[in-house]
Amino acid sequence: MILFMPGDQAVPWMIIGGASYYIGKQILQLSWVWTILIAAWGIGTFWLLTAKGYHVFFSRLLNAPIWTRAITFYTPLLKNHD
Repeated sequence: MILFMPGDQAVPWMIIGGASYYIGKQILQLSWVWTILIAAWGIGTFWLLTAKGYHVFFSRLLNAPIWTRAITFYTPLLKNHD
């Protein structure tokens, strides 16, 4: 771990930060505040998606389906004309 940064995330975060600088500051000519916010958003998204156990975070956002047993026969919506 490098400071607060996981070691396996160092290079991707530098790439995301560099891309954010290039796009935000050089191409779009945004202020430093917006450039840093774009970099933080990209780094946060990357970290959330590549973190070990990301399913723990996302599983809290969705409710588990309630499965019920229906006593009925399957009827297809389209009939086969063979």
